[in-house]
Amino acid sequence: MCADYNTTADMEEQACGALRCLSANHAENQTRIGEAGGVNLVLAAMRAYQRSATVQEQACGALCCLSTNHAANQTRIGEAGGVDAVLTAMRAHDTSNGGVQVKACAALRSLAANHAANQTRIGEAGGVNLVLSAMCAHDTNMGVQEQACGALCCLSANHAANQTSIGEAGGVTLVLRAMRAHDTSAGVQEQGCGALESLCEFHAENQTRVIESGGVALVLAAMRTHKTNATVQEHACGALRSLCVNLAANQTRIGEAGGVDAVLAAMRTHGTSRGVLEKACAALCCFAANHAANKSRIGEVGGVDVVLWAMRAHDTSSGVQEQACAALCCLSANHAENQTRIGEAGGVDAVLRGMCAHDTSAGVQEQACGALCCFSTNHAANQTRIGEAGGVTLVLSAMRAHDTSSGVQEKACAALCCFAANHAANKSRIGEAGGVDVVLSAMRAHKTNASVQKQACGALQRMCVNHAANKTRIVEVDGIDLVLLAAVRAHERWHA
Repeated sequence: MCADYNTTADMEEQACGALRCLSANHAENQTRIGEAGGVNLVLAAMRAYQRSATVQEQACGALCCLSTNHAANQTRIGEAGGVDAVLTAMRAHDTSNGGVQVKACAALRSLAANHAANQTRIGEAGGVNLVLSAMCAHDTNMGVQEQACGALCCLSANHAANQTSIGEAGGVTLVLRAMRAHDTSAGVQEQGCGALESLCEFHAENQTRVIESGGVALVLAAMRTHKTNATVQEHACGALRSLCVNLAANQTRIGEAGGVDAVLAAMRTHGTSRGVLEKACAALCCFAANHAANKSRIGEVGGVDVVLWAMRAHDTSSGVQEQACAALCCLSANHAENQTRIGEAGGVDAVLRGMCAHDTSAGVQEQACGALCCFSTNHAANQTRIGEAGGVTLVLSAMRAHDTSSGVQEKACAALCCFAANHAANKSRIGEAGGVDVVLSAMRAHKTNASVQKQACGALQRMCVNHAANKTRIVEVDGIDLVLLAAVRAHERWHA
């Protein structure tokens, strides 16, 4: 019996290993194996040979490779009980075998990546505690720490319940401990920063936990130690961004600790990496949002030029264009020096080129309109630059092309308001290009959206001040009725 068991277990181990190798980085084989019933065979082996560490290790490895970037297999494995099988393996081989823990954490990472149902399954089945237990039991094992951090990253990405459970169970502390203990491991630093990014995304308690435990210093240390590693830099920029969203104290800490210089250094060193530039621009945006000191820091050390260089170098990347426009918006909002820097460095043309190149991207159009709004607020030179470079036409084109996007309509109306303020030439440009009709169309299409209504009313106000033709056009197309309706709805909301 024992000999038969061992012989059969060895066969299952080899079969799982073969499936792992066949499916690794090969989408067609992932599909073939999934459709041919391979998932169920792997899970059957795991259930039949729970005592065999080698079977469990190879099977977890197979599940990892089968599900990596493959939504259909993620779903197959989740619905077939694969999560429970992996967690059972972790419990059965918790302290005795680091190999099982490495492969199991890797499997959980792949199963949870961008898959909400599996994130929930893993969280509700106790997966968080098992991953953290693995980190505690194998604290000197770099492989376990790397894959565990990766699992925590994927489990918590856009999943509030898992963010909370990981934070409350001490996950932040363990991630930071792993980063301290394995500071020379690029893999641990990359996944550790990725975990911090996901854990802190719009989660104030985790942001505070990371800050109070010295997380900023660890992220910056990772960037210095692994400055030539693009993936470390990308995830570190993402972590810094998540740490300071909607938290002024963290913006200050990161700014004073050298975060601005670290992010700009990453952009300069990894200028060919779209991933780094996208995350870095997003980080600069969050550093600068409503934070005057960081706006000044970034402007004074050449941040504007670096962002504009990124836009020019990656003009075909909608992600870089969107995040760069967002960064320029935050840098220039209520900051005259940065408005001037951006205008004189060609920022208006860079943004308008981005709008032309990515006219079908609502994200680029929204952020670009926001940037143009901030450039031109109380800044006559930029108002003129935008008007003469065709900015009015492009903003109106964005509104027509993305008429169902409330974000585009809101930011575009705000931009038109800023273009027209005390600027006769831009008022005429807007009127002659059909701007009145486009703004009123936005009000009709988004009549229940208070933000669109507010910005549209502001645009109409600025367009018609001391401009008879625009006043006449607003009356002719029933603009007064729309403004009155917006006012009535605002009154009702206030008194609701």
